[in-house]
Amino acid sequence: MLFCYEPGADGFGTEKNEEKAFMLMNKAAETDPRAKARLGEFFADGIGTMVDFNKAIELWTEASEEEEAEPFLELGHCHRDGIVLEQSYELST
Repeated sequence: MLFCYEPGADGFGTEKNEEKAFMLMNKAAETDPRAKARLGEFFADGIGTMVDFNKAIELWTEASEEEEAEPFLELGHCHRDGIVLEQSYELST
């Protein structure tokens, strides 16, 4: 159901609703590290919420500690580009 409301979804019979997608992703993130990583993207991109890179990095770090792969890529981009984290090409790879 959540993915019906996300940006880029064709709605699958529902209207796109970023605030509802954010609310549902936030609930899913309580128990699912993949949802936690995706919620970090919501914060980074301002989907259904205000942009908050600190919160995004916090969620990506937590999800990576739960052995979810995707947040490692996001954290690497932050290190590479110096977004909130110290710019470090060594840490980005």
